[in-house]
Amino acid sequence: MRTTSHLAMLVLAAPMAACYTYSEGSFTSVAPGSEIRVEVTRQTALRFQEALAGDYRSLEGTVKSWDGESMMLDVVSTTRQTGFQFEPLRQTLQLEPADVAFVEIGYFHLTALFL
Repeated sequence: MRTTSHLAMLVLAAPMAACYTYSEGSFTSVAPGSEIRVEVTRQTALRFQEALAGDYRSLEGTVKSWDGESMMLDVVSTTRQTGFQFEPLRQTLQLEPADVAFVEIGYFHLTALFL
């Protein structure tokens, strides 16, 4: 019985051991659906200041679309509390190559499960 409960705990905790790892990429190499982290220029951060409720130079989000000239990036702008739950509120931002200083592409890894 004790072994069963330990196994159940391992199965429930396993997804928490997985993580995103980011590696350097280029603006033109991202595909829709990719999780990315970008550092935007100061001018771009100021342009998005109102939409994001702050001055953020580093953004993390999901690429919604990429048409060869610009991308639509879905980011969490803030959270709203409803009772005991926090709900993320999202914004979709349009970025062009000149808006971005650095791009990192996220990769989901399960390797921690097998160590």
